[in-house]
Amino acid sequence: FDVAEVESSSSGEDEEALQARLRRRAVEEQLQRCETELGACLWIDTNRAALRVLEDWRGSYEGMRVLELGAGAGACGIALAYDGADSTVTDVEALLPLLQRNVELNPLSM
Repeated sequence: FDVAEVESSSSGEDEEALQARLRRRAVEEQLQRCETELGACLWIDTNRAALRVLEDWRGSYEGMRVLELGAGAGACGIALAYDGADSTVTDVEALLPLLQRNVELNPLSM
């Protein structure tokens, strides 16, 4: 067990706050494991070029179904989803926590 967790829980931290902190720590650990994967890098210039090509090819992706294989951080698939596409992003299992976190950070429902 982690002494810091026991100390903070005995210092008056409520159960809900403790659980939230433990969930954050678990996500951070999962994301750290992603760092060893090449796809964890956000290739900014490559993503910009890909999105420019997609924009030139078709003005809007609203209503289209798209599948991004080897999505890495998922930037292109998320961008297409913001444009109205039904977007699915996927990659190797080691990168799924990174993809899930990026999708959570970019909510599409308003």
